[in-house]
Amino acid sequence: MYFVRQIEQLQRQKDITDRYFEGYIQNFLLGLKYKGMPLSNNEVQLNYVQSYYESFFKQKFDWRSFDPTTHWPIYHKTILNNISRESAYFRDKHSVEVIEESLKKYNKVFVVMGGSHLLVQEPVLKFIMRRQK
Repeated sequence: MYFVRQIEQLQRQKDITDRYFEGYIQNFLLGLKYKGMPLSNNEVQLNYVQSYYESFFKQKFDWRSFDPTTHWPIYHKTILNNISRESAYFRDKHSVEVIEESLKKYNKVFVVMGGSHLLVQEPVLKFIMRRQK
């Protein structure tokens, strides 16, 4: 169900066609598999994930009316919210570890990430920076 994270981003782009959406998600799923996510050949097919979504949520899949609060980590509506929280935690923890290791090797490190990750990581990064002085 990791693909649902991408839907909100596509919803914000008002001129997106269904065909573009389908191609984007298809490429996203294939990219996950290529990068090592253990997905079967079925699991990277859009029709498969749509049918899985429909059986999980007991409703027809419509990306245009999809409610992103069903997966945002700050809500507690579905199991996807819990998964999203755990995923964000893992990603933040990994990012901080990579930054810390890079600071041991280099004098300066340039990091680009979303603002919400910075809010979560900032206290730990400040601690790391103070410890390295």
